[in-house]
Parts: sequence; C-alpha cells; structure tokens
Amino acid sequence: MRALVVTRPGGPDVLEVRDVPEPSPGRDEVLVRVRAAALNAPTSSSGKGGIRHPPAPPPTSPGSNSRGRSSCAAPTCRCGSPVIA
Repeated sequence: MRALVVTRPGGPDVLEVRDVPEPSPGRDEVLVRVRAAALNAPTSSSGKGGIRHPPAPPPTSPGSNSRGRSSCAAPTCRCGSPVIA
C-alpha cells in the first residue's frame, strides 16, 4: 500500500509517499481503505512535533483526518462499512 511517511525530523519537505507493508489489524481493530485524507499545517509539520504531541521517531505516517471503508473488520464491524477517522 502507499503511505505518506515522515522520513526524518523536519517540516513538510520531509514527507514522502512510499510503498509500505499493509498492516494486519488486531482482534478489536479495523483496517480502513482510505479514500480521502486531509493534509493540513499540523499534519505537514508533524516531523517537528506540535503543541500536543512530540515528534514521533521516523519513519512514521502522520494524519488523523480521513475517510474510507472498512476492509478487514473486528467482530462488531462489517467489511465495507463507511469510516470517518
């Protein structure tokens, strides 16, 4: 799968689109096929850390505003259900 990845500490210039392994959800987790995601100032500067969060050690994928459909679901969620995260 493709992911936006913070490759090293810094601003928007350290963001790269990379091919990464698809994660395997745990028992009570849902894997979401993201169709749209926001890239805003806090997200694009996540390599620097922020008011609420210190920078995560690279490589990491920033972001928290997205929508899509569940691809692989926990027992309480159906595959293909709309998801907003």
